[in-house]
Amino acid sequence: MKVQFVIKQPGFLRYLGFVIPELLNRGHDVHVDIEQSPLNDEDGLIKEYSRNSRFSVGTLPARKDRWARFLMGWRQFVDLSHYLHPEFRKTPFLVTRAQESVPFHYQLVFQTLRKAVGAYRSVVSLTLRCLRWVEDGAPSFFGMIAHLREVDADVVVVTGLVWPQSPQGEVIKVCRKLKTPTVYMVNSWDN
Repeated sequence: MKVQFVIKQPGFLRYLGFVIPELLNRGHDVHVDIEQSPLNDEDGLIKEYSRNSRFSVGTLPARKDRWARFLMGWRQFVDLSHYLHPEFRKTPFLVTRAQESVPFHYQLVFQTLRKAVGAYRSVVSLTLRCLRWVEDGAPSFFGMIAHLREVDADVVVVTGLVWPQSPQGEVIKVCRKLKTPTVYMVNSWDN
């Protein structure tokens, strides 16, 4: 089996400190894609894992087409819109933190939606479905499709869907298209 991990930076390998060696010891192939380049291996884990021929590392391709900026802002807005749910009414810290990374015009739309939607769960659910529908209609990034096909993993594990400007949402979208199973690895209680 080939497992692909997508992480924000090399330092996140420490969260996989038991997983990667165990997968390699059991004869699985492991590929790690890092969002940020250059590869700064502060902890020396890439060098250590690279001693095993079944380990490979790379970086995700950057989307630079006309959809890139729109989709990045839109995904941040969709993430922020989850805070329309009534249970988040009394969590101003989380809402404020989420709003800080969203473009200003989307913040205004969020505030308007928050007033209009109120505490109606069904309206919030419908709103979120409509927001996701817009993203689903946008074309997938061909560079990501080619990259994931080349890696050809049996399963893809993403670790950072909540960070601003993260391309991992695009990874999930392309994996759905390619019918590659995905897993979200939560590495912190507030993710």
